Amino acid sequence: MFTTKGFRTVLYLCMTFIAASCKLDNFQKTEGAKLKTGDNPAWAAKDFDDHHWLSANGINGKTVLWLRFHIKVDSALRPYKALGMEAISLGSFDAFWDGVKVGENGKIGKSKTEEIPGKHRSYFLIPDSLATQGNHIIALRVSNFYALNNYSFYNVIVADYFSLARNALISTLWMHLLGGAYFVGALYYLFLFLNKRKEYSFLSFSIICFLFFGLIMLEYSGRYLLYPYYFQTIRLELIGIFTFILSFLIPHFFTMQFSFPTKRFYLWMLFFILAGIYGWYFKRYDLTAHLMSLTMWIASFIVVSYAVVQKKKGSTVVFCGILLSGVLAVLIYYDYSLFISFTIIIFCMLYLLSLRIKEIENAYHSSQMLSSRLEAELLKKSIQPHFLMNTLTSLIDWVEESPRQGVIFIEALAGEFEIFSKISTLKLIPVEQEIQLCKSHLAVMKFRKEIDYIWEDSGIDPSEMTPPGLIHTALENGVTHSQALADGSIRFRLSFEKSKDFKQYQLTTTAQNRPKTSEKQAGTGIRYMEARLRESYDSDWELHSESMENGWQTTIKIYKKS
Repeated sequence: MFTTKGFRTVLYLCMTFIAASCKLDNFQKTEGAKLKTGDNPAWAAKDFDDHHWLSANGINGKTVLWLRFHIKVDSALRPYKALGMEAISLGSFDAFWDGVKVGENGKIGKSKTEEIPGKHRSYFLIPDSLATQGNHIIALRVSNFYALNNYSFYNVIVADYFSLARNALISTLWMHLLGGAYFVGALYYLFLFLNKRKEYSFLSFSIICFLFFGLIMLEYSGRYLLYPYYFQTIRLELIGIFTFILSFLIPHFFTMQFSFPTKRFYLWMLFFILAGIYGWYFKRYDLTAHLMSLTMWIASFIVVSYAVVQKKKGSTVVFCGILLSGVLAVLIYYDYSLFISFTIIIFCMLYLLSLRIKEIENAYHSSQMLSSRLEAELLKKSIQPHFLMNTLTSLIDWVEESPRQGVIFIEALAGEFEIFSKISTLKLIPVEQEIQLCKSHLAVMKFRKEIDYIWEDSGIDPSEMTPPGLIHTALENGVTHSQALADGSIRFRLSFEKSKDFKQYQLTTTAQNRPKTSEKQAGTGIRYMEARLRESYDSDWELHSESMENGWQTTIKIYKKS
C-alpha cells in the first residue's frame, strides 16, 4: 500500500525525470541537410552552391557521399567559451567547418575493406577562429559500407562543447537510476513468484520490469558507450522487440487483474495489431515504437475503463494513472515521455499488486485461523464426550471381566491419545504415523464393539506425508457405515498409487452396509477431510467417499503442482 513517504518519493522521481527532459543549455540544430553521392573535395567549401543537391540526411545504399549542413551561430551560442559539434551518424566520415577539417570518425574507404567503421556518436571541438557569429557550413564526407540494412542517417547539433557531454550524462544518470529501480523491482517480484508459484501476476510484472530495465539500458547507453555505427541498427531492432513485448504484456497484466471478459480473443487481437505495426513499419524504428506504445495505451485504457464501469477494486486509481500517463506523453518529448508515462503505469501496476498482496496476506491469516480450528477439531475428535463415555463404559466391563485384556485396552487407548497429542499441531505427518493412529483406533474399537477389525495396506511409501487425521477420519466413516460380516469381522485395506501427475490413497472397507440413517456424523468427517486437503494442497485434490455393494470406499487423489 502507498504511504505518504512513498508518495513523496514517487512525486520527486517524476519531477526529476521531467526536469531531466528539459534542455539545460542553448542548442543549435542545423537548418537542414543537403546530400549528394560521389566524392569531390571541393564540396567542403563554404561558398559552394549546393541548392541542386538532394534535401535529405540519409540514403539507401552503401557508397561514398557528402552532406552539407547550414547553421547560424547567433548571440545565444557565442558567449560560450568553447563551441562544439555532436554528430550522430551511420557511417564513417571526415568533418569540415567552412571547408576546414575539424575531425574524423573512423576512416573513409571506397569499399568495405578500405573503410574503418567509426562510432555512432562523436564530438568535436570547433576552433575559436572558426566559431564566429554568422552563417556557417558543416560538411561531412561519408562512407557507410558497414551499414547493416543499407540505410544511413546523419544529424548534427552545435552547442557549448562541455554542455553536449554534460547534458547527455545528466539525463542518462537519472534514467539509469530509474532503470535500477526497475531491476530491483524485477528481482523482488521474481522471488515472490518463485515463493508463490501460482501468482502469475508477480511473474508478469517481473518480466515487464526486466524489459523496462533493458529498454532503458539500450536507449541511454549510447550516450556514453561509443559503439561502432553498424551496431546502432542492432540496438534499434532490440528496442523495437522490447517495445513490442511490453506493449503486449502491460494490457495482458490488466486483463489478469481485472478479469477482463473475452480475454483470449482481446489479447490475440492486440497481438496481431502489434505484429502488423511491427511488420508494416519495419526499419522505421521511431515510428514503430510510437505506434506500438500508443496501441498499448489504448488497449490498457479499454481494459481499465471496463474495470471502472464494473466497479472493480482499485480501478479508479489506475484509470487516473492511465489518463495522466497519456497527458504527459503528449506534453513531453517522446524519448523521455516514453519512460515517464510507462513509470506512471508501473506505479498503477504496483498499486494493484499491493492490493493483491493484501488479499494474499488476508488469505494466509485465514488459513492460520483454519489451521487452529482444524487443530482444535482434531483434539475434539480424540476427546469427544460420546466417544469417551462409550469407551470408558466398555473399559470398566473389560477390567471387571478380564483384567489382562483390560490392560491391553487401556494401552491401546493411551496409544491413540499419545499419537493425537503429537500430531495435533502439525500440518503434515509421515503416512506411517497416520497408519499407526488408524491401527490404534481399531484396537480400541475392537474392545468397544467386540468386532474383529482387520487392517491391511499395500504399496505404501514411507517417505510420503499426509495431513493428520485424514485417513483416520476416512476409517471412522468406514466404521460408522458398516456392520460386521458373518464371521464377525470388518476388513480395511489401504492402497497407495503414485504417478508423475498425482498420488492416490484408497481405503476400502469390506463389510455389510448399515441401513441409511442420519448423515450428520459422516458429513462432519467429510468436511474435516476437505478442510485438511484444502489447507495443504489448495485445490489440487479430489475426494470421493461412497458406499459399495460390499462395504465403503474412500478415494483421495492429490495432484502434483505444476
